[in-house]
Amino acid sequence: MTEKKKGSGYWAPQMIICGVAAVLFIVLGFCTPLFDKEEPGRGVIYVLIGLAFGGTFIWLARSYRRMSVTQRAVYAWAITQQHSTGTGSDTDQLSIAGQAAAGTLPYPHLQWLQALDPANPYPAEWPAEPTIMRDYAAE
Repeated sequence: MTEKKKGSGYWAPQMIICGVAAVLFIVLGFCTPLFDKEEPGRGVIYVLIGLAFGGTFIWLARSYRRMSVTQRAVYAWAITQQHSTGTGSDTDQLSIAGQAAAGTLPYPHLQWLQALDPANPYPAEWPAEPTIMRDYAAE
């Protein structure tokens, strides 16, 4: 499975940036009182920023590990499909991507996502198209 199909191309840069930023801000926070004699308290702000990046890194890593390879690929695909056209807010995009990865996004929504950028194919097997269920209880 290629890098694009695994979905790790979406996750890796975010984890790398958050991890590196967390370490740099925490180190900067502890070094600031040594070098900044005017406002040594600025280091506390840097440590807090580093902790925020560290928390985001942990959340990203847990989300990555929680999903299967296919779920990660579908999640990344849904995000990139929406980003390619600027559709919806970030919250909407994350919600739709989460539903797509969980397999709970309705079939018409998957078709809509595919239509946003037809050049970027769905990274997994298409779910079965829904059929109309016959209501035997009403007969």
